[in-house]
Amino acid sequence: MLYDVTVLSIRPGGTPKSLPLLNEWITGNKGRGELLACWYTDIGALNRVLLIRGYADETSLGADRAALAPREDRFGVGDALTAVETDTYVSFPFIEPIKGGSYGPVYEVRTYLLKPGDWRGPWRPGAKRLPNA
Repeated sequence: MLYDVTVLSIRPGGTPKSLPLLNEWITGNKGRGELLACWYTDIGALNRVLLIRGYADETSLGADRAALAPREDRFGVGDALTAVETDTYVSFPFIEPIKGGSYGPVYEVRTYLLKPGDWRGPWRPGAKRLPNA
């Protein structure tokens, strides 16, 4: 599975007003991918909303991005939107696919830059895991 990770930067103070508009936009613009997550920041880099969509293949992901790129109403939040960052991620083969749902009030999102072919470290299969908090 491919993951489209989009970070929306929102004008300071605009996130509470933007979330209902974003929800309406997401509901009306399903696309080819499955919405897996929509989170906003409370600590750290503020005024950001993170969207994660899952895709079965590159063709579907590319088609959704191509359809979205020229639109002036991207994400439906109007002039509250100040920037958009989009990346594609592939999960490690030994990690279960992301499933949408409500799992708790706090989430931590991490990304790792790895040397190609180097899976040493805590993410490798069979590595000792930290206990769940």
